[in-house]
Amino acid sequence: LSLLRDPKRSAMVIVTLAEDLPSNEAVELAGRVRERIQMPMGPLVVNQLYPPRFVTGLTQKNFTVFEDGVQQDVSFFAATNVPLDLAILLDASSSMSDKLATVQEAAVGFASHLRAGDRVTVVGVKDSARVLHELDGDIAGACESIRHTTASGGTALYNGLYTTIKQMQKVHAADGDQIRRQAIAVLTDGDDTTSIVSFDDVLALAKQAGIAIYTI
Repeated sequence: LSLLRDPKRSAMVIVTLAEDLPSNEAVELAGRVRERIQMPMGPLVVNQLYPPRFVTGLTQKNFTVFEDGVQQDVSFFAATNVPLDLAILLDASSSMSDKLATVQEAAVGFASHLRAGDRVTVVGVKDSARVLHELDGDIAGACESIRHTTASGGTALYNGLYTTIKQMQKVHAADGDQIRRQAIAVLTDGDDTTSIVSFDDVLALAKQAGIAIYTI
């Protein structure tokens, strides 16, 4: 039971449909899990039926957000595409030698699917973290920097994540009132070997920043 209650090791992901009955059942399930075993909640996944049945015309009044059973204020609501700032964190340590070509292909795929108005930065991780491509809209330049990476050295993964999150926070502050989404895609074999920063330090900063981090 202690494992299920530990937010560092467990979280419940609820999957539902965008219809009244499944949505109500999902809310009831989340309440029972929180009440009976105090299991932390992960993301809520809402599946779309095929053929698509998009619901249009929704406004901020149509949504209610709860955290730990307490209703929260919705500070921002938009029904338009919001531009994305994507940081690609590329593990180029020696342990990735036999995987690097596949990882490069995946990273180029991520960057190539960005849209007009999106921005991308590439960070290489070896014994230390180094920015290979500064944050901008030059997708071709980002892809070129990814293709030129070579594998060597240790893995300062936590250092790379920590400094990347910090940099993304600075960018967010500099953008002022401009609304942009932020995400970090981490391509790694998962073994940190040389970081000074601890996992707990990275976790605390990630929670504070609220930036979506995807590990691959």
